[in-house]
Amino acid sequence: MKKLLQIPLLKIGAHGGTRVLIELANHAAQHDFSVRLIYPKGRIFKKYDLHSSITLIETPAIGIAILDSLIFLILLPFYLRKGTLVANFFITFYPVWVASLLFNRPYIYLVQDIETWFTGFKGFFLNSLCKLTWHSKRMISSSTYIANELERRGYVLFNKISVGVAPSFFIQEKTSSTKFDLVVFPRTEIWKRTDRLLSIIKQYRQDYGNLSVLCVAQHPDLFAKFQALDCQCLQPMSEFELIDAYDSSRIVLFTSEREGLGLPPLEGMARGLPAIVYKNGGSCSYMLDGKNGFYIQSDDEAVAVASLHRLLTEENLYKEQSAIARKTAQNLSMTVAFEQLCAQLQAM
Repeated sequence: MKKLLQIPLLKIGAHGGTRVLIELANHAAQHDFSVRLIYPKGRIFKKYDLHSSITLIETPAIGIAILDSLIFLILLPFYLRKGTLVANFFITFYPVWVASLLFNRPYIYLVQDIETWFTGFKGFFLNSLCKLTWHSKRMISSSTYIANELERRGYVLFNKISVGVAPSFFIQEKTSSTKFDLVVFPRTEIWKRTDRLLSIIKQYRQDYGNLSVLCVAQHPDLFAKFQALDCQCLQPMSEFELIDAYDSSRIVLFTSEREGLGLPPLEGMARGLPAIVYKNGGSCSYMLDGKNGFYIQSDDEAVAVASLHRLLTEENLYKEQSAIARKTAQNLSMTVAFEQLCAQLQAM
């Protein structure tokens, strides 16, 4: 009989952490697991290619996001009475932990994100809840950077893996011609530094002239900001559309200042795109400054503008960095990490 693996999600969206969990589900389903994804009804915002044996379980919902999430968290332990459980975010950790106590279920806590930090009174409460989860004896870090940071802060890890690029990024053939100089992935969180992204685009055009930009995002407010700068915007609804967005571009610009890993630059590298990345923590595990792109250590936007211009005008430099970028991504495939993780899950 196949071993049951249950993965709760607050929503199925385009966030990098969700994409990692979907790939884990697919990999587990291909390797003798029966997999269930559990989420609030109606909270699917992106299509994924799921293994045919994966079961989708929807919890009751009333159509109001915050209430649907609350209902989900309250009911979730009773959906987790069987199988091995995967907590993946500090909010979902608690119902998984409760289920492990009530029903004696084995679980792991896959930590993908330690950069999120909330502000104000509400933030103090949420940050405290997050810190408490790091005392779990079943905590598995998803990147070298996260492992080092947690251990530096005195927390003990159950295991370490290094997730990377989904296999589809290496398999899918290129179907789009290059249309854009730059692809960007703005987010609404302050630490993602969309303000820096907009400033660099403006400064480049002021210094060097035309710059064609593809904005890949989910939030309508972000579309408005980039469309005002004559950027084309895309909300990809499938992995195919996301890969096509990379294939239609030459360079990835990533301005976030805090990341657990930072998937967009690495995914772009898998498609042969050099990346310009600001120092953010997680990306230090794969960025090779001047080799697979440029890793900017300071806040100086002029450095990003100059690096972007070099890649757009020096063809030999671009080809060299593109080749090394592909090799970088090939060495960081999710497959190896999930083989290790699934072996551990089988033994629990």
